[in-house]
Amino acid sequence: MKDGFELLSREYLWKTNYEEWTNRFTDILNVDIIKSVRFEKTKDTALVKFETKNWVNGETEFHYYEGTWQTIFEDGKYKMLKSNIKEIVDPEWDWFYE
Repeated sequence: MKDGFELLSREYLWKTNYEEWTNRFTDILNVDIIKSVRFEKTKDTALVKFETKNWVNGETEFHYYEGTWQTIFEDGKYKMLKSNIKEIVDPEWDWFYE
């Protein structure tokens, strides 16, 4: 979690701290990236699709997400500036392949 937290921009960190941010992910077992590409003709934004495998009440649940991550170059690397991610409920099979 420390590696992921270090990829948050200074601006993003105004809204959170390590404890609050990591508490958002306590039930996540695994994350699989399905798609990560440049969003349209931007230089700083990625279109992402991913799924999480979560452990909830003794059972595995899968959740699917899609949206954009805007980045900023800070301290020699690209960091998360803003995100616009939405959960996709029961995606069709082609969502995984487009």
